[in-house]
Amino acid sequence: MFIVAVFNSSGISASQEDYLLAIRRLTESDRVARSKDIADALGVTASSVTSAIQQLHASGHVHYDRYSYITLTDQGERVASQLLRRHRLIQDFLTEVLGMPRYDAHANACRIEHALGPEVCGRLEELMQFLEDDQTLLNEWKRKRKK
Repeated sequence: MFIVAVFNSSGISASQEDYLLAIRRLTESDRVARSKDIADALGVTASSVTSAIQQLHASGHVHYDRYSYITLTDQGERVASQLLRRHRLIQDFLTEVLGMPRYDAHANACRIEHALGPEVCGRLEELMQFLEDDQTLLNEWKRKRKK
């Protein structure tokens, strides 16, 4: 199943996007995000988390009080939702069209998602929708790719 997505420029760095996604994922599973959990999820130091969270707080993307939980603001939630949809679109393209294993597709999507602009993502979405609407083309592509 392909994901329909909307793409806008978030105005934050790729690193900050990773923090928003980590917070989103943590709050989905645990309901709260702590600095230590974010550091563990991203493989960074606690001081890196503090610095990034302070920047995201200043830009209005997260709620943050020292020694407290970190949550997304409405703006942060909107950006994180966009990022997650973009990631899923790329991951679906890599698995469904290029036939990559899900784990490899995920790892590559994590790298690619920061490099693609809204126009490229929009066109990729159109291609995915086109292939979903006409499964015969996608199936023909898959047959030819396996040869």
